[in-house]
Amino acid sequence: MKHFSFGKLTVIVACVAMMTGCAGQPSQEGMNRKPGNYPGNPEEWFAPKLVTDNTYRNVAKLRAAYASSSFDYNLTAQLATDGIVSETMPPTTRLFTQQGEVPRIQKEIIFDSNDVTSYVVNGNDIFLQLDMADMQLDIDQIALRGRVVLDTRKARGYEVKTLASVDGTQWDELDAQSGSNYFGVEGGAWAGYPPRKVATGESPVRFLYEHGAVKNPPVVAPATNAGPNPMMTRTINYVVKLPAAKTYSHFKIEMKMPSAQSWTFTSWDFAKGDEPVSALPSFRFNSAWMSASAGNEWLMVDLGTKAQFDKVNLHWINKAVKGVIEASDDAKTWKQVAELPGGDDLNEVIALDKTVKNRYVRLNLTEAANGKPYVLSEMEVMGKGGLVAQNEVAEANWTNLHFDNDRILNGQLSLDGGNWKLQRASEVNASGEAIAQSGFDDETWIAATVPGTVLSSYVNIGAVADPNVADNQLQVSESFFYSDFWYRHTFNIDALGERSFLNFDGINWKADIYLNGQQIGNIDGAFIRGKFDVTDVVKQGENVLAVKIIKNAHPGVVKEQTAWSPDYNGGVLGADNPTFHASIGWDWIPTIRGRNIGIWNDVFLTYAGAVTIEDPFVQTDLPLPDTDCADILAEATLKNHSDKTVKGVLSFNMENDGAGLTEQIEVELAPGESKLVKLPSARLD
Repeated sequence: MKHFSFGKLTVIVACVAMMTGCAGQPSQEGMNRKPGNYPGNPEEWFAPKLVTDNTYRNVAKLRAAYASSSFDYNLTAQLATDGIVSETMPPTTRLFTQQGEVPRIQKEIIFDSNDVTSYVVNGNDIFLQLDMADMQLDIDQIALRGRVVLDTRKARGYEVKTLASVDGTQWDELDAQSGSNYFGVEGGAWAGYPPRKVATGESPVRFLYEHGAVKNPPVVAPATNAGPNPMMTRTINYVVKLPAAKTYSHFKIEMKMPSAQSWTFTSWDFAKGDEPVSALPSFRFNSAWMSASAGNEWLMVDLGTKAQFDKVNLHWINKAVKGVIEASDDAKTWKQVAELPGGDDLNEVIALDKTVKNRYVRLNLTEAANGKPYVLSEMEVMGKGGLVAQNEVAEANWTNLHFDNDRILNGQLSLDGGNWKLQRASEVNASGEAIAQSGFDDETWIAATVPGTVLSSYVNIGAVADPNVADNQLQVSESFFYSDFWYRHTFNIDALGERSFLNFDGINWKADIYLNGQQIGNIDGAFIRGKFDVTDVVKQGENVLAVKIIKNAHPGVVKEQTAWSPDYNGGVLGADNPTFHASIGWDWIPTIRGRNIGIWNDVFLTYAGAVTIEDPFVQTDLPLPDTDCADILAEATLKNHSDKTVKGVLSFNMENDGAGLTEQIEVELAPGESKLVKLPSARLD
């Protein structure tokens, strides 16, 4: 007969009094550090350390980069030092209306598959035009959804036309509709907000922003008398089928209706059959910085500390023919160290006249080769010094450890910290089984922080600008972090237990788990804990753990907080709940690149006997108004992990000021059986 101990409940009665002063308070030093530093217990800080490396190498690789501008939220300065060289133009989109080009803060709103966010166009003769460059969609239909506010006092009738082009010059007419009534279906909400009663003389439209997310609030004439309001809202659900013969990269939808006052577009969707196809460039990663203009622009790299360098290699996609290379120690006072050679060579090797020793290196660009924005895939600064990240491998952290001869009866081994490595999945050409084996080459992977998010790992090694400072978040690439990522960790075990379990207290968004060449399970959702029986997989000596973090399926689009607007709250990321929903952006938080994916909570091994106690639950019921006693209800799940029947006694021990009470119940578990055991109710005085 085995004995399973449920645990001990200690009842404490505390008396709290308000006091005018207090002495002997414990020191909080070390637990409340200055802004920009980890605010918690320093012993729980597992970021790698940054050290100087004096080998000759690319000292700019994985160092924070900054630029004067970026074409969008994807092609940012970060990609010029990520170590990934691309030779093809990155995919981009531009959105136009009859009022001109839509700025980047607004242009992706109607492509985020979210009917809450919207873009407003005023007027009775409007168009939307999407131009895609270096990307094509395999689609057979498009759908435009939204609402139109119209004035019933004006003339009826409408014309709607859809055009498409391969090159943006020659246009094919895909659909044309006209009618003598109004376009759309009667009913709908006012400009993205629920309808409400309208008082005489009041506009029926509410809007939050005059700048930022809703740049052009709908124009609606107020009612002028107490009679029926002449304004009407109609819902738009306009679907157009595409011919199979061509693949278009330019689309234009023209809408004319004399009575129209404003158009609110909530989504412009693309699909192939029943499958949606995203028009967002962030879904198509290409590693390159692209400026917003072809004029005066700059790109700067922070080497972390002074470094000696004698050569700069530039991997252009659309190059600068005029400009200089500069160096500085304070990012304020610059000295010229070389001129750009110009010419047609996209891979430039620029040897400096003499070795330079500075912390910052900058490209100061003045003219592009073809009058289009600069596109630079990688900037390499060759030299010695600068900072690199190194994991701080700590001693094995065992807790509650008990041995029986050479076997572990119970205990816990923390896998936090250690030598975790991290890499973007696009840069890993291997299976999870291969990654989780000794000898796999992870030399090019970065030092990871566990627990921590993927983004925090890159911040902690200095590979991206700290997004908590100024507008540095705009230097971090949306498309780079919209990806699956691999974590890898090697650890040693000196002794084995009867049963061994691998535990994850939190990952985001989903994960596939591999240990010693075998897949042992998966986790679905950011707040679901994973516990895996690895008794037959874990081994004495070296073990290798690999975790594939799977990105969110519905990341939405970047929201940019400005001096005028915090942008929209929330978004389509809610479709992936449970996840860190607010990381899509709220009025109190900007959009977090990567949406906080990663191993964000503890990882550890636990050891136990054949039977484990899981999910214990204690409920205390006070027979109010009497508070002198309490009824205690307790339950737990017992699981038999062995291939034999096990009999035992589950006991629950309670104490109150030295007085004790023990409840016991006999349990029999078949091989592999899990059983919920409820202990008898007990009253504790």
